[in-house]
Amino acid sequence: MRIVLFYSMIASWLFFNESVPAFQLVKRQGTTWADLKPNQPVLLNGAEITEQLDPSTRVRKDYIKRGTDKEPILFYTHHRGIVVTVGHRGHTVLINDHEASKSSKVIAVNLDTKQARQIDVAAIEMYRRNASPDARLWIAPDAYAFSPDDRQVLITMQLIDISASTPEEAVKAKLTYKQWWYIVDCDNGQVVHEYRTNELPEHWWIG
Repeated sequence: MRIVLFYSMIASWLFFNESVPAFQLVKRQGTTWADLKPNQPVLLNGAEITEQLDPSTRVRKDYIKRGTDKEPILFYTHHRGIVVTVGHRGHTVLINDHEASKSSKVIAVNLDTKQARQIDVAAIEMYRRNASPDARLWIAPDAYAFSPDDRQVLITMQLIDISASTPEEAVKAKLTYKQWWYIVDCDNGQVVHEYRTNELPEHWWIG
C-alpha cells in the first residue's frame, strides 16, 4: 500500500494540473510567486513573464521583459510546471522547478549573465546529514524568498511523500521529518545559515 501524504499549501499549487487557474499569485515570506501557464502573462516586480509551450515536444520556454528590456529575454527551458519570483533589484529570477512528481530543484537565473545555477544541493546535503530523516521520506527543497539585497535565498525542506508498506510504518517514518530552513548564497548555493526550527525570525537573512 502506498501512503502518500502532502503536508503543505505548496503541494496543492506546485503539482500542476489543468484544473487550476491559468496562473496564480501566492505571497510567502513577503515574496510573491507566480505559477506559470503557457500564453498567460503575469506581472512580477514590474516585469512581464510569459511561458510558451511547443505542443510537438512539450518543451516550455519562459521569457521575462523588464522596463529596460527592448525584447523579452529567454531565461529558462523545461518540460514541467515551475513557479517563479523576481528579485527586488530585477536582476535575478528564482525558480522552483518541479521536474518530476517527487523531485524538484531550486534554480537562480542571473539575467545579466543569462546563467542558471542550481542552488539547493549544499542545503539538501546538510539537511540529510544533520536532520537524519528516514530514508522512506521523499523530501524536496522549496525556495521561499530573497533577502532584501537579493544575495541570499531562503529554502526549506518539504515533506511531499512517504513510501511505506503499512500506515504504521508511515507514521513512524514521518516522526523523523523536521522542517528546517536554510539560507543559501544566491550566486553559488553555499549554505550561509541553518535554522533547526520550523519557525523563523522576522529578519531571517544574515548580515
